[in-house]
Amino acid sequence: MLTEEEAARLMGATLTAADGSEVGTVEEVLTHAADNRAAWAAAVVDDRHVLVPLDGATAGGGELHVRYTQEQIASAPEVDDVELTDEAAQRLYDHYGIDDSTLRDDSGFATEVGHRGERDMARDPREGGADDAQMGHP
Repeated sequence: MLTEEEAARLMGATLTAADGSEVGTVEEVLTHAADNRAAWAAAVVDDRHVLVPLDGATAGGGELHVRYTQEQIASAPEVDDVELTDEAAQRLYDHYGIDDSTLRDDSGFATEVGHRGERDMARDPREGGADDAQMGHP
């Protein structure tokens, strides 16, 4: 999935299909209600407003590259409103051959890589304490 920073820069980007063909212009990025991460790109394709899933998408150089074909994108159900209803979402999932879990992260694991500046193992909080591995603890 795209980072928040990448998603914020997508408005006006050229939407590029899996085969490299330019198919439209990104107008907006919609987030998934479950985790508030970028999930759909709203784009104008052949004078139609469509949504394209952002799973596996990459951004750079003023382009948004998606893993879907030009034909899939061009034949996607048109959306009238930027707010996605459950029925409209289901039509889009069926069209692209995905389901809700494809566009969200509910694994319980962190979705962003961070760095705390310390080792990843538990440490004894007392001064001079040993880490768990040295003490024979799992």
